[in-house]
Amino acid sequence: MAGCLDGADNGREYVGYRERSRQYLWLDLAGSSVGPAPQGGPIPALSRQRTRSMDRAAFFPPFDPFEPMDSPYAYSQAVRLGDRVETSGQGGWDNAQTFPAALAAEIARAFDNLGSVLEEAGAAWSDVVAVESWHLPLDDAAFALMVAQLRDRMPRHRPIWTALAVPGFGLSGMRVEIRATAIVQPEWSGAPGDHHGR
Repeated sequence: MAGCLDGADNGREYVGYRERSRQYLWLDLAGSSVGPAPQGGPIPALSRQRTRSMDRAAFFPPFDPFEPMDSPYAYSQAVRLGDRVETSGQGGWDNAQTFPAALAAEIARAFDNLGSVLEEAGAAWSDVVAVESWHLPLDDAAFALMVAQLRDRMPRHRPIWTALAVPGFGLSGMRVEIRATAIVQPEWSGAPGDHHGR
């Protein structure tokens, strides 16, 4: 879905409302931002017509707990073009880029990190249509842990999923990496009260 240009906010485009945090998602020439409704004015109306800014890719740069990866690796965690969100691969790292000893904890944290990236780009697990994962190793234990997480995060639908075994990762000690494709559903792209809970 698309938003309308809000002249009072320097041409920023209102894209949607995030119910859980009561924040609004905007797109502008510089990319994306999230924040409250404009001060001193009405909540911007949402247009169903695509505008030029929604035809541009909006990149979502690294943010905590991914900030340490910004300078050395120079990539974005997600890109949004219209209703489509593509993420970079997410590992089970923490702020110090360390990984849990237990594989179950590492996979769960990778899913947590991926969920944070999706939310930052204005998507939710209910919007995810495809998941890809890479494993070292990809054995029965890893497969079962992935299935459990997929069922937990997306209990109402089944995205397509590809799992691959790889010989190694970019960070030492890493055993799993997960990325997703999401198509943001109409429930996101509306003002408060205009959509169902996520």
